[in-house]
Amino acid sequence: MKVLHVDDEPEFCDLVSFFLKREGDFEVDAVASSKEALDRLQSQQYEAIVVDYSLPDIDGIELLKILRAQGSQIPFIMFTGKGRDDTAVQALNNGADFYLEKGSSLQVHFAELANMIRQSVHARRAEEAVKDGERFMTGVFSGIQDGISVLDKDLSIVKVNPAMENWYSHKMPLVGKKCFDAYHGRDAYCEVCPTRQTLETGKVAHEVVPKTGPGGVVVGWLDLFSFPMRDSKTGQLSGVIEYVHDITERVRAEEALRKSLQERMELEAVVDKSHAVVVLWERSPGWPVKFVSKSIERFGYRREELVSGSLKYDKIIHPDDLHRVNSEIAEYLRKGLREFDQEYRIVTKSGETRWVADHTLVRESPADKPAIHEGVILDITERRLAEERLKEATSRLQAIVEAFPDLYFTLDSDGTIRDFNTSRVTDLYVSPQEFLGKKMQDVLPPHVGRQCRDALERVRQSAAVVAIEYPLEIEGQTRYFEARLVPMSGGQVFVAVRNMTERRRVDEALRSSEARYRQLADSITDVFFALDKDLKHTYWNKASEVLIGISAKDAIGKTLLETFPGTQGEMIARKYREILKTGASTSFLAEFEIGGKKRYFDMTAYPIETGISVIWEDVTERRQMEAAVLEANKRLRAIIEASPVGIGILDNDGKVTLWNPAAERMFGWSEKELLGKPNPLVPPNSSPLYEEMREREKRGEILPATELRHMRRDGSFVDISLSTSPLLDAEGKIMGTIGVLIDITDRKRYERALRQANKKLNPLESVTRHDAVNQLSVLFAWLDIAKEVAADHPVMEQLGRMQDSAMTLQRQLEFTADYQEMGVKEPEWLDLTEQVRKGIEGLDLKGVEVVDDLKGMRVFADPMLEKVFYNFVENSLRYGEKVTKVRFHAKESKDGLILYCEDDGVGIPQKDKEKIFERGFGKHTGFGLYMVREVLGITGIAVRETGEPRKGARFEMHIPAQNYRGKDQ
Repeated sequence: MKVLHVDDEPEFCDLVSFFLKREGDFEVDAVASSKEALDRLQSQQYEAIVVDYSLPDIDGIELLKILRAQGSQIPFIMFTGKGRDDTAVQALNNGADFYLEKGSSLQVHFAELANMIRQSVHARRAEEAVKDGERFMTGVFSGIQDGISVLDKDLSIVKVNPAMENWYSHKMPLVGKKCFDAYHGRDAYCEVCPTRQTLETGKVAHEVVPKTGPGGVVVGWLDLFSFPMRDSKTGQLSGVIEYVHDITERVRAEEALRKSLQERMELEAVVDKSHAVVVLWERSPGWPVKFVSKSIERFGYRREELVSGSLKYDKIIHPDDLHRVNSEIAEYLRKGLREFDQEYRIVTKSGETRWVADHTLVRESPADKPAIHEGVILDITERRLAEERLKEATSRLQAIVEAFPDLYFTLDSDGTIRDFNTSRVTDLYVSPQEFLGKKMQDVLPPHVGRQCRDALERVRQSAAVVAIEYPLEIEGQTRYFEARLVPMSGGQVFVAVRNMTERRRVDEALRSSEARYRQLADSITDVFFALDKDLKHTYWNKASEVLIGISAKDAIGKTLLETFPGTQGEMIARKYREILKTGASTSFLAEFEIGGKKRYFDMTAYPIETGISVIWEDVTERRQMEAAVLEANKRLRAIIEASPVGIGILDNDGKVTLWNPAAERMFGWSEKELLGKPNPLVPPNSSPLYEEMREREKRGEILPATELRHMRRDGSFVDISLSTSPLLDAEGKIMGTIGVLIDITDRKRYERALRQANKKLNPLESVTRHDAVNQLSVLFAWLDIAKEVAADHPVMEQLGRMQDSAMTLQRQLEFTADYQEMGVKEPEWLDLTEQVRKGIEGLDLKGVEVVDDLKGMRVFADPMLEKVFYNFVENSLRYGEKVTKVRFHAKESKDGLILYCEDDGVGIPQKDKEKIFERGFGKHTGFGLYMVREVLGITGIAVRETGEPRKGARFEMHIPAQNYRGKDQ
């Protein structure tokens, strides 16, 4: 592989050439500037180029841009000592294949470089193979007999295959025209266009479209599928591929089939309009429907539900009738019947039960197919209901006769007893043998007989019901009876005799209990009184006297308006007259002035047999409390209105219910514009941060201050600090979220200015460090070569000391690079497990186990947190002597979170526990733990060493409560 190396350090170029040629499959040419590299690439062929970032004319990034602008896709590897993440990102974003940073272990780096060159060259060769494949696909594209058309996002034709050119030869050339012009002879988009649908949705679409010939005449039909075409790099939709198949013959065949079905549809329409439902079932489990008339819709079902099989007929038969229906059909078929009738219930779509009469004909099918049952179904619900009502009325009448303890007699027109019924034989004056066939007035005692004779005469004359009361001596006791004589057809009379003895006793008992009822009413603490139908007071309890101040003596006998004159009394009187008219109870709130003070009553009134019964509940104190709450809300609103910080309240659906003037000034939207609308600060497709915050708010968590950036109404941006807490109702349920918003734009502007100043200072230091690092890399490489050549030579000890000094210098330079980056970037939420993994990545652990028990924990810290974990583990490896395990774990405390890093080595002497964090302490410059304390201190994290000497080192990091989140947060 022939490689061009571009670097202005001749010694480094010699090293690269030496190592790559030693690999055996590389030929390396070296140049010192970008201009020389461009000239060399014009005159010679190379398979890869290796470039340093810092070059004397233009830097490596600019050289990369020039090559890619010229169309060169030569594999490009940036091999540089400029160890900055943004440099690597720029290189890779502008088309570099790899980025490799120079370091002290150059033999390892050269091995990586060789591997990168091989990978990129092999990848470029593979791309060439892909191009060969594309040429093959072009042949396939041209050979397909169906039409293929490639369109851009503006519906302009980019490419077509020969089949499309042949179909639309009268429109050639097609490329460059709009598809609706070339294929349909239109000057605007088609109303139905699958291609536009694909552009809108990014999904495959399908439509049958006309095929036009000269003059726009439709000459056939095409089955058109549109497929989305995406950019291979960005994945963005770049156009559409239309695949069309000529289906003209199929369409013509379908048209002939439609005509043949027209006659059947007309016949079905006649059936569909009838009251009967025609159904064809298949004799299979569930009775699947093969056909059903549209009249099935009278039961709420669509014919498609049944014909498609998604709903089988047995599912609409009432569950209580299904077994009977199936059993009857099985019995009819066993007997060989081919025609039979059934009545059963079905359940409509809305859940109503309807009775149907089903007349079924059985049509046999071939032996390999189920038989078909043809059914005509009529709704007979009204007939069944009438039958049920008649049966019910007869049953009810019979039940009434049987249930009531009355005597019933049927008399002829002259009073002769023809029939009787009784459930209490003891109420008979004489036995049935003594009164059947005789006249009632002749059987009963004379004075009662005369009453009966007179009553019969009045019935005959008036044809109306006549009632009489009389006593009889039965078994030595006087019993009281009431007889009602009712005229019947044919001159007959129906007599109902009721024993009234118990009722007379009850009446006496009621009179004696009335006094007890009044005592009970007087014990009620609410106002309680009764009115007759003229709205005159008939009762007035003790509480009424106390609460209203009117005695029972002054109230009873007077009308409601006399007791309560004025507009309030007239309003109450109107409502009570409505109760007497409708018979419906009512409740309402009314205000009265009693004893010079306003009183509020919750009034309930309901009809009784003699008029109206009324209860007034005194709710004055409750109303006063409600007024106090309303006044408190007004004061709270005034405080919110005057607040200098923005305050907003959202309901559980994220809609604005309050937006104070400070928020209006901060963002530009008025409260009137936002009430009842979604929060304008949250975009429609909100970020994961907003989604997480919303979920935490729904769980009722109080969210500490979070710094965010939002767009104002006028398009400008504002930096804010947002704190939220749940808004709870009286029962403690979450009814929304209240947010406090503080404008921190000025503070953030100062912070950005400070970072910009730091960035301007960084290049001054990095230029010097870059040159030193390059020279160190060369020094390390030649030291490695010298040690290989003079393995057993006496000069080896001096070479080792030289290498140690160079390594110390390298660590000092690395510290300046890390220290330069510290505090430049804003702190962010970092996953502790991920930071531990990054920190120890690349460390030679020498068999030491690193245990991570921090799953799911996150902290708010400087992005250099991974360097903290690197230094902890590196110190354990360097000074622990007997370390076998390093463990990271954490526990919550009352003030926040304590994060531990501990090992099982020799520990740290008591006298050195504070010195280890000082700059310069230790055997190797002492920068590591000094920088640890500096990085952690940026976000208020304190660190100290608390291990026991000779038992292991333990570092404790105390993280404030607002700067960490647990597994479930």
